Amino acid sequence: MHAVLFRTPNDDLVEVVGHLKERDAPVNMTKYTDNPESLQHHKISDLGTPLHVAALMGKIEVVRYLLPYGADTSICSTKCRTTLQ
Repeated sequence: MHAVLFRTPNDDLVEVVGHLKERDAPVNMTKYTDNPESLQHHKISDLGTPLHVAALMGKIEVVRYLLPYGADTSICSTKCRTTLQ
């Protein structure tokens, strides 16, 4: 789900995120946590959940979409930041 948030143009972004959610894409997974080698390689980046990415990029419509589906605002990124920080 992370990569979709970087799409341009993004006028159908919420719809695409919705399709991924319908197919059980995890909303609370920090990028690369399922791949330790990639996580180590990208350690210098501030990796977070799709909610982190959407909030950071100002994609408010995606933030509003993800919250009712259980997106957790208390999960910390790899730099120990929540989506509210």
